[in-house]
Amino acid sequence: MRLTEREEAVLGGAEGAGAALAMEILAGIGEVMEADVMVPVSRAHVSASAQEADLWFAEKMLGEGARTRICATVNPSYDVGYFRGSGFITEGEAELAEKCASAYEKMGFIMNLTCTPYFDGNLPGLGEAAAFSESSATAFVNSVLGARSNPESAQSALCSAIVGLTPRYGLLLDENRKATMIVNAEAGAADEFDFSVLGWAAAKRIGRGVPLFRGNFRATPEGLMNLGAELNTAGRVPLFHVEGATPEAAAALDGAKITDEITITREETEAVKESFAEAYTGADGVLLGCPHYSLEQIYRVHRRLAGRSANIPVWILTSSSVVSMINKLPLGRELAEAGVSVVGDTCVDQPCWHKLRGMRLLTDSPKCFYYTSRRSLRFWVMPAERCIDAALGPRR
Repeated sequence: MRLTEREEAVLGGAEGAGAALAMEILAGIGEVMEADVMVPVSRAHVSASAQEADLWFAEKMLGEGARTRICATVNPSYDVGYFRGSGFITEGEAELAEKCASAYEKMGFIMNLTCTPYFDGNLPGLGEAAAFSESSATAFVNSVLGARSNPESAQSALCSAIVGLTPRYGLLLDENRKATMIVNAEAGAADEFDFSVLGWAAAKRIGRGVPLFRGNFRATPEGLMNLGAELNTAGRVPLFHVEGATPEAAAALDGAKITDEITITREETEAVKESFAEAYTGADGVLLGCPHYSLEQIYRVHRRLAGRSANIPVWILTSSSVVSMINKLPLGRELAEAGVSVVGDTCVDQPCWHKLRGMRLLTDSPKCFYYTSRRSLRFWVMPAERCIDAALGPRR
């Protein structure tokens, strides 16, 4: 790689040991990936996990004096106050999460812990280079915003936040952003759940690549978010295009080398829906918000309640800023009175949910179903409306 005079100086320790280590790691990645130069980034997102290896690296960088120099956000682990108070976590688990959060906060990260930072102010613009980890967040900024980020690891994104740079390779290059395949969606997508199902079905067929989706789509930011989330749960697709909906779709075929064209049939998407609900026998709890719910999605849950209360626990996961917002509105009180817990700064793939083992659980997220299955939780996947209806008792 060709480093500038400033980059060489950082590598040599001119901005401290932490920045030097960050530059060494990024330069090493660049060499392996055959990048030619570094490019500036003004935004980063780190998929922190509040696990031991994550804590080790964060505390190491903090101890070396590393500090962020750009807008940088962090993925959620879990709201220690909420789960400690409800007896869902051990004191050791709570201390681990608190130490990890403390290390990131001391380095200057914005501690509004969410997997949807683009709904929360960390919003890179069209063509802007960024360094985002968290698979669905990377897909959203690339595909829906038209910004440019490789699918970073937590550690490489942290390093970019410290030095404000990333190696130029992969999805930062024009030629790698062209479509490599066409996916015809026979059933289209009329709502957010349809986009989730389409993403799951398509990923099983294509695995990797840059798909251009064609079909009858009613696209919303949340629907496209779900498409990206499931493409990167059942596959690895950090960039996709949707004809008529995403900013680079119109030029996605210009100079493209299309290797395949497939059709996702109505029968395929219906089969996915049926498999997610197979052998459903009733629910003991509902968990929504993977990825984190937007304010609009929470309002939709409220409208679906229509004056009724839940007979079983219902959790909605979102960012702490959305929690703060709804608690200033009648919305927050009315959800609480209906038995709905809106929890901030929390991910489904964390040990805080272990007490749900053995329960029959509902979610609207295939991603939630997939990750929690590794933790011995049993979820059925249905549209959010059906999940809420299953939780409700008679009207008040």
